[in-house]
Amino acid sequence: MPRHLLLLSNIISIIMLNDYFSYLLMGDLMKEFIEFIVKQLVDNPDKVVIEENTPDENTVEINIKVDKDDIGKVIGKHGNNINALRILLTAVGAKGRRRTILQIVE
Repeated sequence: MPRHLLLLSNIISIIMLNDYFSYLLMGDLMKEFIEFIVKQLVDNPDKVVIEENTPDENTVEINIKVDKDDIGKVIGKHGNNINALRILLTAVGAKGRRRTILQIVE
């Protein structure tokens, strides 16, 4: 299993076992958490910008902006990386009864 997928798998396990950690991620730390993971995947981490919007009280929208050359690394082969990030956010959001949306914007 690739290292980054193993890392995401371990993080999902931690979240499912630890309510306090998921509570923290529902706040401002969700943005920083996604930023940390994305910066580990790309070649130009200084160009990573994460924006968090809350269109309503039950929805969190996170937009990822990266260098044009790094978009493929964030998406991953067959979309595996971005899908893993979305699964992670869905798991955290479900504990807080919130809908999460993760998008890559150009």
